[in-house]
Amino acid sequence: MEGEIGRIVPALITPCIQFVLAIAFAFAWSIDRQRKYLLLIMAAYMAFSLGGITQVLLAYGNLSLQSMLSGGLYTASAILASKGILMRYQLSLKYSLCLAFFAIIMVSLWYFNYVKFSILSHIYVQNFGYGFLLLATALRIQPHTRISCADRAIFWTLLISGALFIPRTLLTTTLPPPATVESFANSTFWHSLQFSLAISGLALALSILAASTSDVMNELRKDRDLDPLTQLLNRRGLMHEMNGPTMTPGVLMPGSLIACDIDHFKKINDTFGHSAGDSILATISDIIRRTIRSGDSASRIGGEEFAIWLPGTNLKEASECAERLRNAIATTVFSVGSMHIHATATFGVASATAGECWLDILKRADICLYKAKRAGRNRTISS
Repeated sequence: MEGEIGRIVPALITPCIQFVLAIAFAFAWSIDRQRKYLLLIMAAYMAFSLGGITQVLLAYGNLSLQSMLSGGLYTASAILASKGILMRYQLSLKYSLCLAFFAIIMVSLWYFNYVKFSILSHIYVQNFGYGFLLLATALRIQPHTRISCADRAIFWTLLISGALFIPRTLLTTTLPPPATVESFANSTFWHSLQFSLAISGLALALSILAASTSDVMNELRKDRDLDPLTQLLNRRGLMHEMNGPTMTPGVLMPGSLIACDIDHFKKINDTFGHSAGDSILATISDIIRRTIRSGDSASRIGGEEFAIWLPGTNLKEASECAERLRNAIATTVFSVGSMHIHATATFGVASATAGECWLDILKRADICLYKAKRAGRNRTISS
């Protein structure tokens, strides 16, 4: 009895770890229910845990029944994990492929249980099958994991976990086939399998939870730093882009700032309504996005005022960019319902000098902007 308990308790460690991780994913989903992929990951860890518990507790009962039950749960776990991870990256795994994979594994297990019993064949079918599925999932998400460290951790953990199934399974070809359940439970393969599954399962779970937490933080930062109407940076977002999170004066890199103000915007609102004004703001934001470079930062810092930070750009280059924007706005017909509205914008441009902070260059760009307005609007003046 003591020997049996001594065998069962260590064998239950990995399933219990997976169960705790399933609870962690359920809790994470309960906090942010928009991330439905967390439910699939939770179900995957729960199925894996139940598979392990079934395999341990029924080890001395009907071995074929135990193999089919645990094999079905393990296979479901692998499919749910792959589908959940793919869902995180807006990728899909067709239900027909899931059913086909499940059927192939289960039919193979049935054959090697009830037609031609072979423990080694069980090992080959399941481990090569799961390894292939995890590797295929890792390769599919690879192009989507190049930015976030957490996403790169998911990719590498998934890739290594899938790859380890192959050498670990090939290890069995160098060992004598297990004659009994007891000899299999005490084999090097079984112990290495349990240890590696515990480590890889924990690493993958921590990577996914870290990526989910990173997503939440990025969304909070986005809500804090983005203007909801135009989806450009707001004043705070621009400050962080120009000065960094320390907000320390005198840390500006070389670059130039463009200040832009829509001409007679109050009159547009009074004449055509605020919805028309909002539509014009959104369209001008799109024009700015299309015109500036990928490394530039555009923001809406006031009602109808925009600011664009052009790092590494001198005054002449920034003025040319402002002129392109001015011409694009002036030649655009803003269609709002049945109305066709013309609008223009005025620009002021300033280039960063040593020792000044973002407020200093913004003030100088604003001075140029007001000079351009006094000179007749729809023009660009640089300092």
